[in-house]
Amino acid sequence: RMIHFNNPHDHLFSKTFSDVNNVIDFLKVSLPKAILEEIDLSTTKIISESYVTEELKDSRSDLIVQVELKDKTLSDFYFLFEHKSYLPTSNELFIQILKYMYLRWQKDLDEKLPLRAIFPIVFYHGSEQWNVSKQFNESFTVKSDLKEFLMNFSYRLFDLNNIDLDSLPEVKNNVFLITALILMKEASRNNLSVVEKIIGLWKKLGVFKDFNSFSTLVVLSFSYMSATKKVDKREFIQLINESFSEGDRTM
Repeated sequence: RMIHFNNPHDHLFSKTFSDVNNVIDFLKVSLPKAILEEIDLSTTKIISESYVTEELKDSRSDLIVQVELKDKTLSDFYFLFEHKSYLPTSNELFIQILKYMYLRWQKDLDEKLPLRAIFPIVFYHGSEQWNVSKQFNESFTVKSDLKEFLMNFSYRLFDLNNIDLDSLPEVKNNVFLITALILMKEASRNNLSVVEKIIGLWKKLGVFKDFNSFSTLVVLSFSYMSATKKVDKREFIQLINESFSEGDRTM
């Protein structure tokens, strides 16, 4: 059954990163080495945001991940993911991140807990070149020698447009994650070559031998592509049929 969503990009992102294994594999390729050496990925948890009040629901993040540090000096180390399929303004992005961090820190204060560490990650795959400042104090129109005295923080950018997915061995064997990344990377290109690329990957990883996995990926891919590209279902199915041998096509 095909399900259509108002924002197919948000749905695919949410679907992909609702699986903790996908999150772990993504963290391996998106975080600085210095952070990876300090965190224990086996403790990775996806955090619910049910505590957010109705008045502040617009301050929710797209994904919150909690891990423990290897040295146990701090129990709550959070990764805040902001998913962008369009180019935001600098002020929009920074205020969105800051509002979320404030909510978390206010909760710590209310519960008399140490402030948790929060590391923002921006996941971007829009059609325009990313040109948003990485430093919050760049949002202020004051002389540069004054900016060092202003509040400042930054974020980690994962710009899918500038990522060579073939160079990420940590995700190449995760068929669901790599499929989703390819789909989002190619979303702005209105052609079906991405179907051939994905099918080649599925064949290489032996997905067609597992009907449940294969059918899930086909539905996921067509649902997303039909919402983001001019894709004809018959043409999509024909490409799949032509990509497999007679025996495999029967499956």
